[in-house]
Amino acid sequence: MTLLLICLAWTVRLMIFALGLRTTAADVMYLWKRPGLLLRSVLAMYVGVPLVAVVMVKTLDLPRTTQIALLVLAICAGAPLVPRKLAGSGGAPAYVLSLAVTSSLLAIVTVPLSVALLDWLFNARAEVDPLAVGRVVAISFLIPFLLGVAVHALAPSVARRLVTPVTNVAAAVFLVCAIVMLVLTVALIIENGARSFLALSALTVASLGIGHLLGGPRLEDRVSLAVLCATRHIGLVIVVGFARPSRAAVAVLSAYIVAALLVSTPYLAWQRARLAALDRGV
Repeated sequence: MTLLLICLAWTVRLMIFALGLRTTAADVMYLWKRPGLLLRSVLAMYVGVPLVAVVMVKTLDLPRTTQIALLVLAICAGAPLVPRKLAGSGGAPAYVLSLAVTSSLLAIVTVPLSVALLDWLFNARAEVDPLAVGRVVAISFLIPFLLGVAVHALAPSVARRLVTPVTNVAAAVFLVCAIVMLVLTVALIIENGARSFLALSALTVASLGIGHLLGGPRLEDRVSLAVLCATRHIGLVIVVGFARPSRAAVAVLSAYIVAALLVSTPYLAWQRARLAALDRGV
């Protein structure tokens, strides 16, 4: 399992590097030139989703590990693979890239502050090192992404030649690793129980709804923000809530990944069909 996780981590970095190979500075700054969309995005990701998680934990009878997972997932925005996930699915590319970079940077500040607020609300004693958060963000997203952007800026012809093979190889390896990991953890997901799985699914549904409602008038932006709200940064989740992963922790995180996939996939298919209909003028 350890070797599999290492392989997944490096594959993700390679995919982010490939993303940077086709990204410009204008893409990164897209959101900052649209303050209304930026404000709605921040409210959705850092206020709306955590509020839903708090209400769920306060009102539902759930295992403690699942309660912790719901709260930590809710505050760990900035998933590095969201741009890849939305590629070809109707998301606005520049908006997705800009918000992915912005949320990754904001996580360095928002995650420790959110943990402090949750400590106060639930009388807990969790401590998060901002340096640890920053290290995860840098390793998983910023460094490989900025390396790709640098290659694009300094040697655009090289970037054009590299982007397709690097993307294809990374995507193929990632798919194989993900399937193997799912097979290895399916028993743990079942062991974790239906209540936990339904709660994690409900958080994903609510996150999609919040992002879709606050995304603004353009359907592309609604789809992008919905998926960005519903996809969390697993690396940060482990640092914040499961620094010493137990069997129960692995089970609940695996259940979240499967639940998010099962909920997000039909949503993306539905919105892709709607966007295609709009393009045809239907």
